[in-house]
Amino acid sequence: MSAEPPLLSLCMIVRDEESDLPACLASARELVDEIVVADTGSTDGTVAVAERAGAHVVHAPWENDFAKARNASLAPARGRFILVLDADERLDAPDVASLRRRLASTKDEAFTIEIHSPLEGGSVTVTPITRLFRNRPEHRYEGRVHEQILAAVARRAGTEGLSPPPSGLRVQHHGYLAEARRKKAKGERNEALLRAAIADAPDDPRSLYLLAREISVEVGGDLLRIPANREALTLLERAHERVGSARFNQAADLAARRLRLAVLLQPERSIEDALAAANKKFGQPPLLRFARGEAALASDAPDAARAHFEGVLGGRFEPAQLADVDPRYTGVWAHERIARAHLAAGRPDEAARTAAALREKAPAEAGPRLVLARTHHAAGRVKEALVELVTAAKHAPQDPRPLLAMAELFAAMGDAARGKELRGAARKLAPGWEDAED
Repeated sequence: MSAEPPLLSLCMIVRDEESDLPACLASARELVDEIVVADTGSTDGTVAVAERAGAHVVHAPWENDFAKARNASLAPARGRFILVLDADERLDAPDVASLRRRLASTKDEAFTIEIHSPLEGGSVTVTPITRLFRNRPEHRYEGRVHEQILAAVARRAGTEGLSPPPSGLRVQHHGYLAEARRKKAKGERNEALLRAAIADAPDDPRSLYLLAREISVEVGGDLLRIPANREALTLLERAHERVGSARFNQAADLAARRLRLAVLLQPERSIEDALAAANKKFGQPPLLRFARGEAALASDAPDAARAHFEGVLGGRFEPAQLADVDPRYTGVWAHERIARAHLAAGRPDEAARTAAALREKAPAEAGPRLVLARTHHAAGRVKEALVELVTAAKHAPQDPRPLLAMAELFAAMGDAARGKELRGAARKLAPGWEDAED
């Protein structure tokens, strides 16, 4: 008679993770019964770290496909359930006994875990992701990048709209911070994989959407008029046409991103019908309501815009609507748009009060200082405007907007050479930025 299989296996894919892996494994040690690590070609001490922790190491040559690598880690797992983590993640101290009792008796096929990802400026996104599921041969990952297991779990369960319950596990993830992304060249890697996926399946809306999300550029919640964003809009239009009736759990985000880019890049185009259709289909999730505010500002309807942004601030959103949404959209960025709306409506004092209060709460954000600089400049306080812009550029060195605002200020003062220099500096931060063209 065969022995009872272990309850829970931790399955990971790694490559050159010797600095991060020990803390990740330590955070899960008391919870799991076995560890399976698929190494995709480490040249550092990653494999030795995994083996010292008692992991079963699988050598899985990298084939430019995250799903294949994930599935290589699942294949040898013996646990009745599988937990998936990445090396740059740490489990918050789990209630081990409670979760193990639940897994031992549950009839559920899968559970979500809550991923907390710090972003630049101190905000944190919270995303529930299906990363804990029964160990079945049918449960395998899909997608070259941003791979998913939920579709396979739902197919086996015969329930297209499967929404797994929360497991109670919470994970801290630092991989979205700019330095971590630069170190591992995540943006370039993801873009290449998504372009390959689209070459394989040109009509796949998920790959089109994910590539648009990967290449689009925004600073302080502002999208920029740059070539990458124009391509992103084209990709989102293609994805929108192909979603059809198929289940697509990012459809609301796709709609919001598409409409926001259309407001910026196609100002002559009326998007009211598209906004109304999106509202009817998805309600008013935060990014879609934010898009309505931007459309109203662009249409010279500042009071309507203010009402939309106030709705973003005060909205009672479902957790699923906030998943993976930068909380600055429902906080500092919405507040700053309210200040812009006051300025556009001819209320500079109210704009300045709103922006000044926000500047104290979010000193790393350039937006409030940009609004204050505009109010100072309009009132003839050029020195005060320049101080705000210089400080904004210091606190947000990767944000090109303060440089462009300074260029316009110097040009207005008659210093064309300094203005041209600053425009060039803005273009270096945002190559191809049309607003910075001479």
